[in-house]
Amino acid sequence: MKKTLLIIGAGPGLSLAMARRFAREGFHIGLISRTQKKLDGYAEEFRREGFECTVAAADASDAEALKSAIDRIRKETGPVSVLLYNAVDARMKHILDEDPEDIARGFRISVGNALASVQHLLPDLKESAGAVLLTGGGTALYPVPEMGTISLGKAGIRNLAHQLHKALKKEGVFAGTLTIAGMIDTNSASHSPDV
Repeated sequence: MKKTLLIIGAGPGLSLAMARRFAREGFHIGLISRTQKKLDGYAEEFRREGFECTVAAADASDAEALKSAIDRIRKETGPVSVLLYNAVDARMKHILDEDPEDIARGFRISVGNALASVQHLLPDLKESAGAVLLTGGGTALYPVPEMGTISLGKAGIRNLAHQLHKALKKEGVFAGTLTIAGMIDTNSASHSPDV
């Protein structure tokens, strides 16, 4: 059976570059994002390139909607071998101007529902001796007050990745971060999505 990479928080930069990399290795690609029209466009691109792609729309702030979207993709692709969680509350707001409720919502998107997705997919990941990749960032180590919610979310993702690595290693599942310390830019020699 063909392996499946599922990306939650699919977008035109890093996640689509990762999807293409895995597709070249023979993986079926599953994409979840908020906007169905955007997802349909990505799926069409992949199919034109000769890759299999299945999509489902869901907001990463809603754990139940996210689980439902995961199940819709799994129904078509079969078990998921690799989860790439790339969802983040990407608001650029100074920490002193943040509303605590917005920070809690952002943390749920970045960390809480990453964990919910792993828990939901755990039987698949164990069966395939799969992997969990969580998109990290330099703000986990070097917080930026102007990126308050993002910095907190990336710190949480880093911590979650370390905990999951220890907890899942004995199950044969790898967990780690795909950490980019810098702005992703298609024109950058060091930070383009393809690199």
